[in-house]
Amino acid sequence: MADRKRKQVEHAETFLPELLIKISLIAFQFPRLYRQLCDYPHHLTRLQKVLEKLEEKGTKGAGPEEKLGKIEKTGLPEIDRWLESPDVSKLAAILRSESRVLDGKESIDKGFKNRQEVERYVCMLASTISSESEKQDTGGASDQSLIEIMESRMVRITGGVFRMGDEKTGRHEVTVNDFWIDKYPVTQSLYHKVSSENPSHFTGDDKPVENVTWLQAVRFCNKLSGSMGFNPAYTIKQERVERKGDAPGFRLSTEAEWEYACRGGTEGERYGKIDDIAWYGKNSGGSTQGVGQTEPNQYGLYDMLGNVWEWVEDDWHANYNSVPSDGRARIDNPRGSARVMRGGSWYFDAQGCRSAVRSYNSPDHCSDILGFRLSRSLP
Repeated sequence: MADRKRKQVEHAETFLPELLIKISLIAFQFPRLYRQLCDYPHHLTRLQKVLEKLEEKGTKGAGPEEKLGKIEKTGLPEIDRWLESPDVSKLAAILRSESRVLDGKESIDKGFKNRQEVERYVCMLASTISSESEKQDTGGASDQSLIEIMESRMVRITGGVFRMGDEKTGRHEVTVNDFWIDKYPVTQSLYHKVSSENPSHFTGDDKPVENVTWLQAVRFCNKLSGSMGFNPAYTIKQERVERKGDAPGFRLSTEAEWEYACRGGTEGERYGKIDDIAWYGKNSGGSTQGVGQTEPNQYGLYDMLGNVWEWVEDDWHANYNSVPSDGRARIDNPRGSARVMRGGSWYFDAQGCRSAVRSYNSPDHCSDILGFRLSRSLP
């Protein structure tokens, strides 16, 4: 949010006062939703589409306070939370398309066309919202608190036994305990909020952070843990990294946890049709894309395949010989000659984006195809 306030916005498009009015009403009626739009502007266009469908089905002339009909879930928890809100009728009234007289001419306000238009008006309004009014809503925080952000992102995974790997790597049975995992890769907005940095090549608040080394990823985990009052998961001394048992702080997933979470209870090479679930070489347009825009897997996790490769905790080994059968990371060298990457990326073809595909790199390597995702151990 603060970073967005500092941006200078240049526009060639026509200014539409009705859209600024809509954003203003959202900001002061639904401040949490407004802050959400600062990071994920495309959420408003999705909300708008759902509410438009409800308006088409509803009774003509119905007042804004009348209860709306049955709302179909979008599958995106951040959006569905607002659709389930008791104030959804107020939100529908704000976003409703209406015929108005503007500059002496009748004009139909058709709402926001795309995420860029939402972002434009969010930026316009940002400088007019006082930091004091934000503090009143967030309990003294300068932005939406990290606790609130992470509570909305983390998904509890119930452990179990599964067959890890494929025909090439060899299938073997692994038992995974319950754990938490982020529904998204770490985004640039979250990374900047914690570290005040953004090393990414393809910039965008809701895009996954990339150009992050394995060492930077574990340092981020510790910094986020400290910011939220958790005992950090790692002891870091220069380039030597050791995990502290089941410390409750944020960490990288083990390789077994990652694959278990990615599969979502499925046995095939992917948890859905690749064009529906992943940004990869064929459909990515040559860059990363905003998280949460593809279909989730059966556990509600997004972008597990494609978009960016994800660092996991384990040392690299070419095979699964002597791998722990209890889902723990296989770490033989605290300095790590190479660490495992999972999931494929926007640059790779379909064969590189499968649940069992593995790759590796030096822990000090970074590139625009490589990011990471957060996990936590349960007590």
